[in-house]
Amino acid sequence: MQSGEVVIGTLDNITCYPKEKPGKTIFGSTVGKFVLTNRRVLFLSSGEADNLGAYIVSGFMTPAPPDTYMLDESALANKGSFQASLDRVTEAVLVKRLFGASNYLRITYLDDYGGVHHACLLGYHKIPEEVVQAIDNARRYYRR
Repeated sequence: MQSGEVVIGTLDNITCYPKEKPGKTIFGSTVGKFVLTNRRVLFLSSGEADNLGAYIVSGFMTPAPPDTYMLDESALANKGSFQASLDRVTEAVLVKRLFGASNYLRITYLDDYGGVHHACLLGYHKIPEEVVQAIDNARRYYRR
């Protein structure tokens, strides 16, 4: 982390789709860790797709998602990773899926050239609403 940067929260084993809406398949997604600091949002990718590491056991697919707990900032070099300073985050919203049984976090941010990027983050469980509140609070504090 950068000097003076503090981790506010993390979410492990998150699937990220680098687009406005998540896909219906795992193609184009990667698994990693979402990190919120007092200065940035980061997705530290393992570089692997959600089920790419699946093992075939007795003719059945048994998912073996990569362990994302130990990912650190060096994972920013991996395929699918991103970081954005909080002043470049234009939107962070939870979007309901499956009649509210599931959800995903959509983050919209600007790159250094003003280009708009989206990231849809899904967990194996619903993402808590507190995550969006924490992002909004960090953005307000960062602007001071």
